[in-house]
Amino acid sequence: MKRAACFAIGLVLLHAPLMLAQTSPAQTTPAQTTPAAAPEKSATTARLLGIVPGVGHMYAGETGHGIAYLAGTAAMFALTGGVAVTECLNNGLDTGDCGSTRAANVLAVATLGLWAWSIYDAGRAAHRTNVRSRAKQTSLIVAPGKWVGRGESVGRTLRVGLRVGR
Repeated sequence: MKRAACFAIGLVLLHAPLMLAQTSPAQTTPAQTTPAAAPEKSATTARLLGIVPGVGHMYAGETGHGIAYLAGTAAMFALTGGVAVTECLNNGLDTGDCGSTRAANVLAVATLGLWAWSIYDAGRAAHRTNVRSRAKQTSLIVAPGKWVGRGESVGRTLRVGLRVGR
């Protein structure tokens, strides 16, 4: 008795996905077969989020670039601070003056340049993501149809269409 119950449950579990997946052509509408369009990413929002290095890229869908900008900018900040502290300890202890050095200034400008570029590029990343999203929304639609002619002639048709973005 126990084996028969397990066998029946197994059959139901195996055939349930097949039964649920079967629908008649009359029940399927074109709206059900087309994927939902993803909302477009705003370049302004990406740039505002990009004030924190890499976050704008992550918002735009380029997570790898976002992590790279975040790590690169953090490393540049750390390197700039390290050079400034080292120079201050080496030169400033003797004279009591911790002025900025050429190396620290160059690294600070490079860090600010990388930070500014990551903000600018976050907006470009949003545009790139939108272009890729529109390209994915392009699809070829092929649908069988029935055509009834005049009199006794009956024929079948095949409707073909192209759906492009938006």
